[in-house]
Amino acid sequence: MRFHDLRHTFASHFLMNGGDLYTLKEILGHKDITTTSRYLTITTEHKSKAMEIFAVPENESNIIELAG
Repeated sequence: MRFHDLRHTFASHFLMNGGDLYTLKEILGHKDITTTSRYLTITTEHKSKAMEIFAVPENESNIIELAG
């Protein structure tokens, strides 16, 4: 375990809980956003949850059929 492991974990959790990349850059003290992006690891679960915004609710599925 190294200190940078903790920074990586913090950065990932910060973003998964709604933080933005530019604020994270300032918190971590980076001059360049590409440096900040190296600390990012988004979990598969988080990606799946993020994609739920594209799910069509069951009660609206017939609207899509009528429009198609």
